[in-house]
Amino acid sequence: MEPLPVPFDPELEALIKEVQEALNGVHQQMVRRKELVKQTKDPAAKATLYDELERLRKERSELQALLNQLVEEAAVSQRTAIDEALARTRWLEQREERWEKKEELIRDRQQ
Repeated sequence: MEPLPVPFDPELEALIKEVQEALNGVHQQMVRRKELVKQTKDPAAKATLYDELERLRKERSELQALLNQLVEEAAVSQRTAIDEALARTRWLEQREERWEKKEELIRDRQQ
């Protein structure tokens, strides 16, 4: 039997999607800048493009680190159907124990 993932925090899922979209945007910008570098002959314009590329690399690195952090947080917070069933079983067992103790007290008082 394999555990089935139960959806985790929807806000966290939305954040992950947002960061992924931002990463896609940065990647597209980097591809465009690289193409411009190939086409540009002017050294000053190339230097500007390389600066922009470096800035985009840093931004991509930061976004990737954030994404990794969010995914790790999601994995930790994710609960499986088995976890849910075990928690429910423990709760039922505790409830049954309390009921039995209550019955014992009632019987003791009647005697």
